[in-house]
Order: sequence, then C-alpha cells, then structure tokens
Amino acid sequence: FSDPTLTSQVTPVRAVHITELRGRIQALRSRFGLGAYPFSDDPLSAGTPIRAAHVTQLRLALADVYVAAKRAVPMYSDSTVTSGMTIKATHIAELRAGVLGIE
Repeated sequence: FSDPTLTSQVTPVRAVHITELRGRIQALRSRFGLGAYPFSDDPLSAGTPIRAAHVTQLRLALADVYVAAKRAVPMYSDSTVTSGMTIKATHIAELRAGVLGIE
C-alpha cells in the first residue's frame, strides 16, 4: 500500500486508500475464480468523500474471497458501518489486514 502507516484520529481516509483496496481485492477475486465486484463510484476521484457504502462494499467483496478460499471471514471492530458514520483509519487498516491475510 502506498500509505502503509495509518494512525487512528490522525490519518484522514482518502480516495487512494479505497482505490488501492479495490484493486487488491479485485485481484484476489480473480485469483479465487470470482467475478469483479461492482463497486459504486468507480473510479473514485481524489476529492470524492469516503462513505460508509465504500467500506461496506470492500468488506463484502473481500468476504467473498474468504468464502471461496474456505477460510473464516475477517471480523471488524465496527461490525456495521452505517450511513453518516465517520470512516476511520481503523476501518481501512482492518481491511488491509484482511487483504494481506489472504494474499
């Protein structure tokens, strides 16, 4: 990842974080015989506000990979990310850990 260190309450979540996760997850989906996930707002531009839907879609797309690999789906500190919720560096770090855990 181009921005490897994310610090809670310090690092702002940016479009590049979502874009990189999407790319890695799409590659994993292909590797495990799954089709591309239809992410909304694709592609994201640098100024796109990061929404709960972006995180939820990443989680769903990654969960499919874990299921295809017959592995336990990752758990997240916020089990549900809802509309209006602030997207935190922790959400991105947990998704990254999930990606790295199956790559």
